[in-house]
Amino acid sequence: MSILQQTVCFIIWLFLIPMMAGILPSYLLEKGKKRIGTIYFSGWIFMLAFFQIIASIMVLSRQSLSDLAWLFSNVMYLMALAGCFVMLYGISRDSVRGYFFIPSWKRMSGSERATWIFFICLICFQLFLSVYISTPDGDDAYYVAHAQIAAQKDTMYLENAYVGGYGALDARHVLAPFPMFIAFLSRKSDMHASAVAHTVLPLALIILTYLIYYKVASILFPDREREKRSVFMTLIVGMQMFGSYSIYTNETFFVTRTWQGKSVLANIAIPAAFYILLRICAYTELERTDDEMGYGTSLPRLMMVLFAVNLVGALASSLGLLLLCFLEGLFLLIIAVRNKRFSVIPAGIFSVLPCVIYMVIYVLW
Repeated sequence: MSILQQTVCFIIWLFLIPMMAGILPSYLLEKGKKRIGTIYFSGWIFMLAFFQIIASIMVLSRQSLSDLAWLFSNVMYLMALAGCFVMLYGISRDSVRGYFFIPSWKRMSGSERATWIFFICLICFQLFLSVYISTPDGDDAYYVAHAQIAAQKDTMYLENAYVGGYGALDARHVLAPFPMFIAFLSRKSDMHASAVAHTVLPLALIILTYLIYYKVASILFPDREREKRSVFMTLIVGMQMFGSYSIYTNETFFVTRTWQGKSVLANIAIPAAFYILLRICAYTELERTDDEMGYGTSLPRLMMVLFAVNLVGALASSLGLLLLCFLEGLFLLIIAVRNKRFSVIPAGIFSVLPCVIYMVIYVLW
C-alpha cells in the first residue's frame, strides 16, 4: 500500500470515523447545538468501547483478527452512516450554524488569542516530537509484538510474544486487548504495527487527550470565565512536557508510551471519567444546573457515557478497573451527600458494571 493510501486510511479511522460515529452519542452530552469537540470525544469513547466488547469476546473465543476486523469495521461503518444521516437531517432543518456550535475568534480578547496561539504552537511541537523521536520502550517487546503477531499471523494472543510458539491466554492481558486495536489499524493500513504504535497513533491520542482536558476546563471555567480556559490548557501542556520526573508519572507515559494501554488509562480514560463526573456534579448542583451551562442533558444519559468510559478503561488496563471503581464510587458518594441527590448511587452502580464484570472474569480465570 502506498504512503498516500496509508495516510487516507489513518485519516478515515483516526479522524473521520470517530467524527461521524460520534454524532449519535453526542446527543447524550448535548441537546442543543453540537460542539465539534464533543462529537469527536464521543466518537472515540464509543468506538473504543465497542472495540472492547467485540475484541474481548472474540479473543476469549479464540477467533482470528480478520473476524474481529470485519465485525468491528461494519459496526463502525453503520454507526458513522447513521451519524451522517442524523447530521444531514439536522442541517436540513436549520443550517450549519444552527446545528453546530462555532466559536467566535473575534469575541476573544487579545491576551486570550495570544494564549491560544501559544498553546497551539506547543501542541504542534509535541506532535512533531512524537513522530520525529518515536521513543522506544521495553514493554514494546510484549505489547507491540502481540499486535504485529496478530496482524501477521491472524491470531490473537495465541503465541508467546517473547519467544514465539503457542502460549496460553493470559487473563491479565487478553481482557485489555488494546494491542489488538493497534493490530486492527496495522491490518487496515498494511503498515507494520510498531510504526502504527510509535508514529501514527500518538498523533490522534495526543489530540484526544488535550480535547478531554479542554472539556474539563469548560466545566471548571464556564462562559463567564472563558478566558481562564486557555491559561489552564497552556499549564496542562507545560505539565505534560516537564512532568517526566519519574518513570511512573502519567506525563512520562503520555510522552514516551502514548500507544500503550497504561497511557490510555492514565491520560484518556481517567480524565474522561473526571469530566463526566464533573458534569454529573454540575447537573445535580442546585446553584448551577447542567441546563444553565448550556448542555441540557440528563443523569441517565451521562451515566451511559460513563458506562462507555469504563469500557475504555477495561480496554486499556485490566488492573486499572479497580482505580475507576474507587474513583467513581467515592466521587458519586460525595455528590449524593453534598447535593442531596441519592439517585446517583443506583445510576453509578449501573455505570461501573463493566469494571465489576471484567474484574470477576479476571478473578475467576
